[in-house]
Amino acid sequence: MSSTEAGTAATVDRRVGPNLVPEHTRDTPVVAERIFGVMGSTGHLLVVVERGAGEDPVQTAARAEWLLDEAQERLAQLEQRWSRFVPTSEVSALNRAEGVALTVSSDTLELLARCVQAWRSTGGLFDPSVHDAMLR
Repeated sequence: MSSTEAGTAATVDRRVGPNLVPEHTRDTPVVAERIFGVMGSTGHLLVVVERGAGEDPVQTAARAEWLLDEAQERLAQLEQRWSRFVPTSEVSALNRAEGVALTVSSDTLELLARCVQAWRSTGGLFDPSVHDAMLR
């Protein structure tokens, strides 16, 4: 996936080659960020990568970009599982199931456990079961 397909990508330290990087910045971590649309909102990823011993700054920047790609891909996977706007998502299937037991991924089980935990800890102020009311 190219950076244009993946959204905007910015790496703070874009200088390349050991001779182009001032000595005092050679041990400075590379900070990379990406802002993109996900789950009906704006995702903002930020990674900080320490340079390995003797590692070229270009290699460090490439590792940072790889981490951004992996994180963005993971969020896209979760969106396909969890979005109520994706008809084939597990959440959409649960909404259609009307109480019938379904097999879902461990990610979705974790999501549901966290939703129940949030519902309990807020005394019901957070209520993930309002789907039908939102559709009226």
